[in-house]
Amino acid sequence: MQRGRLLAGMALAAALVVPLSGCASGGKVGVSMAKMCQAHGGTWSQAQETCAMSATEASKAAKSAKDICAAQGGDYLPGGTCMLEGAGM
Repeated sequence: MQRGRLLAGMALAAALVVPLSGCASGGKVGVSMAKMCQAHGGTWSQAQETCAMSATEASKAAKSAKDICAAQGGDYLPGGTCMLEGAGM
């Protein structure tokens, strides 16, 4: 009986650890540039693929999505997605 509980406990522990190890190994995550821009108070232009900051930041020119993504260490995909490396634990 104890052996059955021990095996069940080990199976449960393995079931919990395996998904976490998949996250820790990295992988790419797609991030919407439109959402990223808006989250930082900017206005996204899909046609130009740029993010322009609000009137209080008017002195700054609109930045291209490719440059913003590259600054985050990602690879830009035309259409508005930035592929970033998954966070390791």
